[in-house]
Amino acid sequence: MGRSHSQRMDVSAIVACFLLGAVLVLAEDLSIETEVMQLGDFHGKIKTPNYPSNYHNDYEGIWELNIPPTGDIYTLVLVIDEMDIEGTTGHCSDYIKIDHKEYCGQSPLTIRVPDIEYGILIGFHTDHSVTGKGFKADYEFVPQY
Repeated sequence: MGRSHSQRMDVSAIVACFLLGAVLVLAEDLSIETEVMQLGDFHGKIKTPNYPSNYHNDYEGIWELNIPPTGDIYTLVLVIDEMDIEGTTGHCSDYIKIDHKEYCGQSPLTIRVPDIEYGILIGFHTDHSVTGKGFKADYEFVPQY
């Protein structure tokens, strides 16, 4: 019987730790700064907040690139002239996220995303540690023929 009581205590301790962890994670998530920017042109510029100074920790930014409905299909061409984002390819701590792919590092980059009809979301995530200058980029929706 002592063993059964001990097992129940272990389960109770695990549940308590889980609940406490969930509360801590929730509290941590509430401190994240979030910003959504909506753009509606076929071309333009985007950059991280504070660029060329360092971006903030615990930041979630979203650029919503909308294009007018034309019935045509486009390829997004994003040319990142300058990039200074914590991490290396495959090990990004902070990152730009486009079409389910994460990008970070210090190299200029051109990203192409085909088959876009109405628009696309570009995300920028930072964690709680190291920051960098971020990035500045030009985007253009090029018609696919």
